[in-house]
Amino acid sequence: MQVSAPHSLLGELLDPRCVAAGRTAADAADAVRQAARLLAAVGAVTDHYGEAAVLREWEFPTGLSVQPTGVALPHADEGVLRPALALLTLRDAVPFGAMGTESATVPVRIVVLLALPAGDQHVQAIGGLAEMIQQPGFVSEILRAVTPDALYTIFQTWAAHVPDQKAAREV
Repeated sequence: MQVSAPHSLLGELLDPRCVAAGRTAADAADAVRQAARLLAAVGAVTDHYGEAAVLREWEFPTGLSVQPTGVALPHADEGVLRPALALLTLRDAVPFGAMGTESATVPVRIVVLLALPAGDQHVQAIGGLAEMIQQPGFVSEILRAVTPDALYTIFQTWAAHVPDQKAAREV
């Protein structure tokens, strides 16, 4: 894979081995666990991190309704060994709880699992991801990627253009 060095906090957090395209998931919990296994395989989280992220997702849903499909930003700070992200796309949408609601759901095909300790870096990363997700074309371009390499490259390209990432790296 030939991608220049990451130029953003988000780019630095995403290891190309933590990217999966076109996965199948039975439900939101399965999608979160799949992403957590990617992080565990590179030593970024403990084997129990996935369950912590699933429990947090049930309590504080992270599904965001954007076009053309929803995006979920599940996370937990329990079991984090080093800051990292996992990115996976799903072949078919699965319902995630909608952020800020008690019962609404969002059909999600993009999952970005954050493994970050609580604090400023966590807040900056979520803010940067929210900024990327809202950019016209980002979600559609991510969905068009059919290989992990293409997905990684697209993410890195967009992450390099997220405002205020230099300030986030200095935290």
